[in-house]
Amino acid sequence: GLAFDYLTNDYRIIRLVSVLTDIQEPSSRIEMYSVNQDSWIEAATSSPFPYFTTQPNCTVIVKGIPYWSKNYQEFFDYWNERFQSNVIATVDPHTGLYKEISYPQIVTNENTTVHPFNFMDSLAVLIYEDSNPKMLYVYAHSHDDANWIHLYTCAPTILQTTDMCILRCFQDAGKIIVVGCNYDDCRRSFLYDLQTD
Repeated sequence: GLAFDYLTNDYRIIRLVSVLTDIQEPSSRIEMYSVNQDSWIEAATSSPFPYFTTQPNCTVIVKGIPYWSKNYQEFFDYWNERFQSNVIATVDPHTGLYKEISYPQIVTNENTTVHPFNFMDSLAVLIYEDSNPKMLYVYAHSHDDANWIHLYTCAPTILQTTDMCILRCFQDAGKIIVVGCNYDDCRRSFLYDLQTD
């Protein structure tokens, strides 16, 4: 992900690289490229964090800080073990330190997908609960106390009668727009305005 270090006025490319450890557990390491130095630099910490990355690019960038998420409360089989990602990972562009932000407590099962996005220069998540009725929730992350603030809840009419997949979410001109597609015909996508249904 392209990040920005405000302390050194330097653009950084930060990548997470999946590695295998001696004990065969999923982990990834942090690599950073400095535009000012025109070279790869060592992150402040070289200790791996405990999951494989499934995305080469970060999910969202907020105020120059990249955030990664598996996007799905997704289980995968790894040497007959099951792992679940329920956090958003971030890397400080100045120090290279890795940090985890837990999903809001409402995320409880594998039928729930989480889509981080930039909401008014804050980290936010769209949570899609594929239940009956199908629900959408939006939470914003508070940097001051590291809590999630609930912003919206709705049961979109467009999702109740069709089998839709939520692809991503973004803010445009103050509106929260959801992008999705129909499972039966992935060539047909839709945009959904959360506030007006």
